[in-house]
Amino acid sequence: MSDTNLPIELKPLSELIDVKPIEISPDLDEKLTENNQVLASKSIMEIDHQTKTPTPFFSVDSLVSCIGTDRKPFRELMADAEDGEVIKINNEYLIRSDLTKQFLQERSEQPRSCGERARIEATRSIVNEASKLEYEQVIALLNNKVQGDE
Repeated sequence: MSDTNLPIELKPLSELIDVKPIEISPDLDEKLTENNQVLASKSIMEIDHQTKTPTPFFSVDSLVSCIGTDRKPFRELMADAEDGEVIKINNEYLIRSDLTKQFLQERSEQPRSCGERARIEATRSIVNEASKLEYEQVIALLNNKVQGDE
């Protein structure tokens, strides 16, 4: 099958990135690591084989839990989003990585407690890791996973 006939593929981020233990604040590390694991499992990588472009989308519910906020700032963010910046899969809203990074950057620039800053930084680490993946890396990771499953 040629690349032009391939559909856009969706894969859980947890298949593409390893969530490393967070070491920011001893009293929060375990919870932050757990939150990032849930974020990776509920978020997806959209893989466009025609344009050879991987695009991470992050679960709004998991982001809310990760940074310890309510849904209001995310509702506002989704209301202002352009076409393609927010998708809905199985009643779950997901936000494209560039919008997620911008949102987290803006929140980190506002006065926050040490705990809130730690939560934002831990979340940013996984968002940045997923955003750095290039098409060839994604395909290699998926191929390695398939070979490992056999």
